[in-house]
Amino acid sequence: MAPQPHLHWKNLDELESSLREFQRMYAADPAQRRALREKVIETKDRARFASHNPKVAPDKRAQKAEMVRWMLVWLDDPELFPTWVSLRRQSIAREERS
Repeated sequence: MAPQPHLHWKNLDELESSLREFQRMYAADPAQRRALREKVIETKDRARFASHNPKVAPDKRAQKAEMVRWMLVWLDDPELFPTWVSLRRQSIAREERS
């Protein structure tokens, strides 16, 4: 039995790295696709909860909402994720400079 995939998501860098690794595993091992998707869905739901929790600091809620967006893109099309996240990072960088 293959080891359970683990998604790291303390920050956007960790999440990106994990989702890129999940994408590689998704492409390489069709038998593991369901487990990978289930882990991303579980993590997305936890991030969504945090993004709506008023006890969480506003900047952290915004970060978790961004993470939800990233995981939704991955779930929609894991193959597209690496290209999309590169473009999204450029967009975020432009927004921060403005």
